[in-house]
Amino acid sequence: MNNIQEEIKLVSGDKTYSAAFDHTDTSKVFLDEKLYEFKVLKEYNDNVSVISVNNKVFTVKINQDDRDSIEILTTGFGYNYEIKTSTSSLLEQFVRQSGKGKNKVNGIVAPMPGMVVKVNCAVGDQILENDKLVIVEAMKMENALGSPLSGTVKKINAIEGKAVDKGTVLIEIE
Repeated sequence: MNNIQEEIKLVSGDKTYSAAFDHTDTSKVFLDEKLYEFKVLKEYNDNVSVISVNNKVFTVKINQDDRDSIEILTTGFGYNYEIKTSTSSLLEQFVRQSGKGKNKVNGIVAPMPGMVVKVNCAVGDQILENDKLVIVEAMKMENALGSPLSGTVKKINAIEGKAVDKGTVLIEIE
């Protein structure tokens, strides 16, 4: 497993699975460190495919509206997973912790240097905790940063296409 790309976590309810892919051979998937050989045998419209996993054939429909979740449907069963990369888990933890302590900032703080890709709010917007308000690209990964609290957008310091330093207050919330 020396050629593994970033490991991801698939979360469904109280179960978490580790998944990793060998970037030199995309037909191999490691799930909880067990190797699965994966082949797409046929693709149809509407995200329906016939796949082979360790020589067992399945017809599946895969719905993925965003990078953070995936739904896999197969005959009689449906599986919904939240997708977490190690980077997104680190960012989520940092955002949660950034609201704690004496120097609390009511808003979103850049957890690492990066480039602002998209701002998903405007001054005066009513937002809820965990709403994805800004997308920052860091280490070639786009990371949707969620609000640590509910409230009103007071000020937006993030500018699409501009670099930000770690610790920069991107969005202020009151």
